[in-house]
Amino acid sequence: MDRTLDFRASQARSDKDRNVVFTGTEGGTEVRCRVDWKTLSKHYGVPVRNAQEAEQVFHRHRSDIEGAAERKYSGGAHEVVVISDDLVGAGGGIPIDDE
Repeated sequence: MDRTLDFRASQARSDKDRNVVFTGTEGGTEVRCRVDWKTLSKHYGVPVRNAQEAEQVFHRHRSDIEGAAERKYSGGAHEVVVISDDLVGAGGGIPIDDE
């Protein structure tokens, strides 16, 4: 069964651990999603040195990142972590190796 996440009400924000955090919902269940600044910087080929830059990159590529989170989501999960491999093939990126 395909699972879908609704991101319409999601407000993306950076956290203290250098992730951009966003939320999807399935039914009434919230699913925390995140992508780290390093992934954004390396995958999209732009420097990410602070929260503002991270959030700008996220918003520029939001549909790709949310799409990767939705593909990775399996029902019942309470968190989805998007990594570079999840974004390969998404627009605007370059394949990289996560360390």
